[in-house]
Amino acid sequence: MTKEASKNSSQKVLDKEEDDERDFLVIHESVSFDEGDDDEGDDELPSCSAETTVRVTTNLIQPQKLGRYRRNLGWMLLHFFCLFIYLLPMLLPHAFHQGRPVLDEMHLTAAEHHDVNSPSATLAEIFTNDYWGRPMNATNSHKSWRPLSVLSFRHLKGGRLFKDLMAHRLVNVITHAAVAELVGLLAVKMLPTHVNPTLLRLFTKLLFALHPTHVEVTANAANRPHLFAVLASVLLCDADLHPLLFLVALVCGYLSCETFLFQVPAAGVTLAGLVYIQLYHGPKQLRQRKSLWKQLLTVLNIVWWRLLLLIASGFAYYAFRHSRDWLSIPEGLIRPAENPFYEFVGEERFRNYLFVVAIHILKSWDLDIIGFSHEYGRACIKPLDDWNDFRMAIPAALIASFALILLVLLFQQRRRSVLSMSLILYLVHLAWMVTLFPISGIVKVGTFIADRVVVASTVSICILVANGLSSWVSVRARKTTRWKLIVLGMVGLFMWLRIHRRTIDWMDSKMLLESSLKTCPRFAKAHLETSKIYSGLYPQLLNVTKSRWHLQQVEQIDPDFCDVHQQFAYVAIQENNHDEFETRLAKSLFCPFTMGASVPMWQSYWEQTLRQSTPETITAAQARYEEYMKDINRAMREAEAQEGVAKQSSSPLVAWKR
Repeated sequence: MTKEASKNSSQKVLDKEEDDERDFLVIHESVSFDEGDDDEGDDELPSCSAETTVRVTTNLIQPQKLGRYRRNLGWMLLHFFCLFIYLLPMLLPHAFHQGRPVLDEMHLTAAEHHDVNSPSATLAEIFTNDYWGRPMNATNSHKSWRPLSVLSFRHLKGGRLFKDLMAHRLVNVITHAAVAELVGLLAVKMLPTHVNPTLLRLFTKLLFALHPTHVEVTANAANRPHLFAVLASVLLCDADLHPLLFLVALVCGYLSCETFLFQVPAAGVTLAGLVYIQLYHGPKQLRQRKSLWKQLLTVLNIVWWRLLLLIASGFAYYAFRHSRDWLSIPEGLIRPAENPFYEFVGEERFRNYLFVVAIHILKSWDLDIIGFSHEYGRACIKPLDDWNDFRMAIPAALIASFALILLVLLFQQRRRSVLSMSLILYLVHLAWMVTLFPISGIVKVGTFIADRVVVASTVSICILVANGLSSWVSVRARKTTRWKLIVLGMVGLFMWLRIHRRTIDWMDSKMLLESSLKTCPRFAKAHLETSKIYSGLYPQLLNVTKSRWHLQQVEQIDPDFCDVHQQFAYVAIQENNHDEFETRLAKSLFCPFTMGASVPMWQSYWEQTLRQSTPETITAAQARYEEYMKDINRAMREAEAQEGVAKQSSSPLVAWKR
């Protein structure tokens, strides 16, 4: 080998190695050290010997392997960080962190939940009961069909290593970190020509992991179905996913959560957009570009069977649930205390739910205008009485922004032979916004405003924001890059601390309810739950006077909230106020949401009262009991007559007029 050839080859290797260590193996193959090149060029330098070849090869391979190990270690540490940000507040000692379930976790971990905790539960029961263990056809079922999620709670428990509750929460944390990783990989595939794909993946994963609306689904084990659904929908976006895995992800999505149905369109649009980008914008893009319609047909020819499965599965899922009458939630289960706008009809309903959708869109962009709360009940958000309400400016601005961006992108598309990357990404973003459809007021849902509904819509937002941030940081300017990283580091620290504080709130009912009452002081249901804390749920906080004060707030805010009577009875018996106890307990029997727990208490109380009363008081007690029973029997007859007249619609859609 000549001196000139040797210098050129060595310089080529060094330049390529500095630019990108990942391409080393290809580069090494292109550099020749074999004997066939010895006779080329002049004889200023001797040819490379076998010993030189081994030495050079070893010296080049070692940095490449080291770089690969460092990269893998870096991604592993990042994944552990995504686990750490939630595990840290879960494991930190706190005065009120006593390992108790919070809100809906109580129902899933209770021994009464047959499907989760009973050894005798069968698959047939699990697949015909709702998420809370009630038969899907029962009048008190919310129609939340989630058998795969129920099975995960049944089999993924702590055993001897953890308490069951901690194990359930750990599954959520691991699932959330896995979804963050998948979204990061999806971002790299959606933007194949990005100037810095490593930074794009890093920012996307961090933005998803640190999004504040994800705390509810990650910290509270009961919201696991929503994470499973997003995990399945993101997997379906990958055109390279094995067909068998595609089918498994599709089936698991439907069996995990009913909201998956509204994520299928987003997965289909993302899948088609991803294939189009790889064909016409990727590094291996087609050089012979046909007309736009032929381009779309080419994409359809590649993904047709996947799109067909997505569409057919959606119709099949709906038809199956419709045939079993598992679609429509009974009207009585959608309560004004939890969904205050549900009773609105016509134009009033359209106007108010337009504002509700706008709130969720802003939440997905990390713009929370109403504050953190686990629920938003009656009096938390005032209704919009007319179109002149200043709050209507928010949905109007969002609609105008979406329309304007779309028009600009379509205008720029006029003279292009292929769809622009910006237009494709924007269409994908709009598809993920469709996942907010359940809270649009069109279908019957008990949810009003909730962070868990927003999680799926943040997939596209994290990709878009990460694209902008990584491109901004990648601009080569040594003087400004350091400051950019410092600013982003401070923002990341703020987001981490916010996640940390919010997760701590979700570890205990007291702190969670206090944070909700700060955001919504007139939240009747939060006042009721807080009253339970001070009436004996936390023995060290027993304060009957404070408990009664919260109950009085409930009746003042929402006089029709019948759940309050049972709690009033519990407070009254602690105060030895038997007259109020009897009156309130009798009223709690009329409330369908407390009747089940009140009946045994009612029977036990009167058995003891009538048996232990003195001859002087037994006559008066018997008279009170008979009077109460007359009222109870009359109420039961009225309820039965009303059920006979009322017709429950099997449609999941809300009527425009009633």
